[in-house]
Amino acid sequence: MQKAREQIRRGVERAAELWSREAVLLTALVALVGMFAVTKVAVNFYSTRRAHLGRMWFNRGVQALKASQANLAIEDLRTSLSYDPDSSECQFRLAQALAAANRLDEAESYFKALLNSPPDNGQTNSKALLISSAGSGEINLELARLEARKDDSDAVNYYNNAIYGVWYSAGGVSPLERRWQARMELTHYWLSQHNIPQAQSELLALAANVPPGDYARRTEVAQLQLQAQAPRPALAQFQQALREKLRYPPALEGAGSAEIAIENYRDAIPYLQDAALLDPKNAQARKQLALAELVVASDPFTFGLGERERADRAISALRQAQAALSGCATQRGVSLQAKPAQGVLQQTWSWGQQMLPLTRRLSRNPRNVLEVMKFASTAEDLVASECGPLQGKDQALWLIGKKYNLMQASSPSGK
Repeated sequence: MQKAREQIRRGVERAAELWSREAVLLTALVALVGMFAVTKVAVNFYSTRRAHLGRMWFNRGVQALKASQANLAIEDLRTSLSYDPDSSECQFRLAQALAAANRLDEAESYFKALLNSPPDNGQTNSKALLISSAGSGEINLELARLEARKDDSDAVNYYNNAIYGVWYSAGGVSPLERRWQARMELTHYWLSQHNIPQAQSELLALAANVPPGDYARRTEVAQLQLQAQAPRPALAQFQQALREKLRYPPALEGAGSAEIAIENYRDAIPYLQDAALLDPKNAQARKQLALAELVVASDPFTFGLGERERADRAISALRQAQAALSGCATQRGVSLQAKPAQGVLQQTWSWGQQMLPLTRRLSRNPRNVLEVMKFASTAEDLVASECGPLQGKDQALWLIGKKYNLMQASSPSGK
């Protein structure tokens, strides 16, 4: 009996010892789990806080950039990167801010680093600017703008990469729209470089990709075609725009200007009349209209004119050219009466004096009309080169001479 009691006591003690050890282990395990939980909460809180601060400074930087406060944007975006150094979106905006601050080399460094980096797959959301790698249209366009500002020919390669690069819809703007705008910027670049053939080529591509019914964009392309010395394609685009939007003032003015460039002065008048009527404040349309009307009213070679009217126009042109020569000579301090005639002004004046006897036989001899107009056109061309741009009827006579190739001597002119 005594032995049994002893065994029971020892068993109880052993059980208590084991229970105490398990309790300690269990308590330690619970404490460890608690520490891990607290650490995880702390880490999550820290990460969330860093992300919040990074986004806050990023938003401030973007707002400063939109407000044209480039230096402030740089500070805010650098602060954002200190919280989120791997954000390609923030690096992109920082590069834009550096470019806006005219720190072109630094901006280029950021853009090129982004161009050579893998896509940022976890940083952006549907509202953020999506940055891709070497095929990014957005980055290539920014680099093209930088190189264009530095007058570097590499701009062309970057523009082409942007046109054919990867774009994403953002702010309601489709990839097709973004590529179209990139090509438009390349066109402006070629025009700034006075590379007319390349500009004309890009404009043909732009015109082919104008959405149906977009008369405003079609008119924009046509206006650039005028700048690129392509008036016939420009006229076709203006006319198409007017079919899409009847009596659209910019297209009317543009069509009139294109007709003038093609030397269809009579056809230009209706377009310019409508443009001036719809927009009375459009001084350029009124000026172009007055010029076209002057050319039509002064041209002695217009089909259907009577002999008397043809002669009167030639005589008027002769007198106008003599007056222009006289005014230019006075401006240059040259005496037109000096004998013998030495300078080109004096020689041309002498030629004009020889035309005077022909004026008595103009109505009976059309050949004389041609000779008088050759003098008038050549004299106006000389005045333009010697004394500056022509105005009014002087400019009209110069245009008539150009249309019929009447100038007898070439001279640099400032029409």
